[in-house]
Amino acid sequence: MKKNYRLKVLMLNILFVLFLMLPTIHSNAFFTAISPFLNEQITVKAEEDEVAEDFISEQIVTDESTMQSQWNHNAMNIGQAWADGCTGAGITIAVLDTGFFHDHPDLTMAGGDSVFSDDPWSNDHSGHGTHIAGIIGAHAGTTYEGIAPDANLYGIKIYHEGDIDDEGGVSTNTDSVTKGIRDAMEIDSDIIVISSGLTYHDEELYQAIREAHAQGIMIIAASGNGNDTVNYPANYSEVVAVTAVDERLQPALDIIYGQENEFAAPGVNIGGLSIPESTYSYPYIFMSGSSQAAPHAAGLAAILMQKYNARGEEIRKIMQQQAASIGDPGLFGYGLLRYVPDEQIANVEAEDPIEEPEEPIEEPEIIEEENLTDEDFAVRKPTSSRTADDGGNGSLAYHQTEAIDQGDGASINEVIIPLVESGGTLEVWLDGLSPLYVSEKQISEIRERNITLVLARENVTWTIPPGNFLPGEAILRFYEGIPTGVERQTGEVTDIYTTSIFQKDVKRNSYPSWMEVRFDLSQTNVEDPASLKAYYWNKQDKEWLPSKSTVDGESVVLRTRHTSALGFFDPEEVPEETPEESKEVTSEEENKTNKKSFFSLPIKIIIGLFVFSVFLIGLRVYFRKTNKRK
Repeated sequence: MKKNYRLKVLMLNILFVLFLMLPTIHSNAFFTAISPFLNEQITVKAEEDEVAEDFISEQIVTDESTMQSQWNHNAMNIGQAWADGCTGAGITIAVLDTGFFHDHPDLTMAGGDSVFSDDPWSNDHSGHGTHIAGIIGAHAGTTYEGIAPDANLYGIKIYHEGDIDDEGGVSTNTDSVTKGIRDAMEIDSDIIVISSGLTYHDEELYQAIREAHAQGIMIIAASGNGNDTVNYPANYSEVVAVTAVDERLQPALDIIYGQENEFAAPGVNIGGLSIPESTYSYPYIFMSGSSQAAPHAAGLAAILMQKYNARGEEIRKIMQQQAASIGDPGLFGYGLLRYVPDEQIANVEAEDPIEEPEEPIEEPEIIEEENLTDEDFAVRKPTSSRTADDGGNGSLAYHQTEAIDQGDGASINEVIIPLVESGGTLEVWLDGLSPLYVSEKQISEIRERNITLVLARENVTWTIPPGNFLPGEAILRFYEGIPTGVERQTGEVTDIYTTSIFQKDVKRNSYPSWMEVRFDLSQTNVEDPASLKAYYWNKQDKEWLPSKSTVDGESVVLRTRHTSALGFFDPEEVPEETPEESKEVTSEEENKTNKKSFFSLPIKIIIGLFVFSVFLIGLRVYFRKTNKRK
């Protein structure tokens, strides 16, 4: 009995000492040991978050025998369309783009034309047009099959090889797009696909759009990437505006929020055809953007035209009825485009009734040419280039108000937002208050009416596009200073400000639309604002990274899709850390950590032994008293 007692005491001693030693175990080794368990928990959480995919699977049952290797085809149930004999046969699709490599072994073009006499349609100097054409009509059975492989593809080149913008990207102009539309009308196209966009109305372009629409041609255009409003021509009511979603049916990071968005389609990491001159890869390449979403819509439209022997608005109505709702109409319109087999059509129509608009669609606002700047007439890139378009006519209205002090933060007066015109801007003066609480009702109105929110402090403002807000109340933080864990950087010229948006109990780090932080330098000694460099704190890599910036008079404007600490620095004073220096610093820090752990271990063991000794003495006293009583 005594022996067993001593053995138990010894085991307790060992366990107690090990318990005290646990905090001294190197953190990397500890987390390496438990990482499989952490990964398992994270995977489960990710599956729980995939609400959109679960919702789609409930709405439409996909026959596993028709599943394909391409996620974008499966998302739209294209395999079932092919099984039903619908591949776009007999439908003519005109693709207006950068040119087309018609010798690609996976693609057959019915023909082509160029709006330029000195640059043939078969010269794809970018690779963009070939990728778009392949999404629609690449041969069945190839690596990246097209949505409608039997459609008649006709390529129209509207980008000249010599039209290059300041960043070296391909560009076009409204005259070329207009000519391309008229060329497509002459060949009796059923569908026109346009992956170009600009931020203002053009009367000649709109006239061509109306004429094509009157001929029963379905015009499909990319809604754009990263701008404040849906691009033209997608903005016109006669045009089907398509926006991009990823494999999890989440909006693309640079999606544009707007009621003009009609449908969502796959547009992120889309595998497709490339050109031999590609600087990335040949014969295949992955590209992303609403440009990639638009041809998915064109392919499905061709499939439905073949199936129902109809075209134009009749097919558009069917697409609206059969789209799967996946969330906010301002992001996804009627929802995800998909093919619905006959046996499921009745159920879909019962679940997704279409609400007709109560008011007639307004004509687009006419922007007089004398009010346009030189930049407005500049050539534009394909929208999948991910470059935001800075041109345009500005907001419709600008309203300023002061935040209401709530003691623990600030709020916006409930009567203010209704005073702002749709498409306008609301500036809220914080006057040192933070955070700003925005109610669910206010966020809903901001999103539905496309209102840009500007938070203003002394000499600095933060502009937030409506598309960066999720439904529900929001907590916005905008203050001078850096949060815990952010390292100070030398060469700081402006004050460092920190931004954050907290919604649905989540603080995201990246957002779909570009935000701007404007610093007024009129009260500083900066002589050359253009020499400054914008930086933001990357939370994942824990380092300062360069950000886009422009100079506007006496102000410098930082453009970012991240919420974090940010500011402007003198590039000559910013240290450039080499990998070797980084390793040395890391090694030195590890040595310090190991040194602390080395000295803390004996101390904790001694403390543990002392505590255990007191524990043993207490046990001996207890048992002696017990034995005496017996």
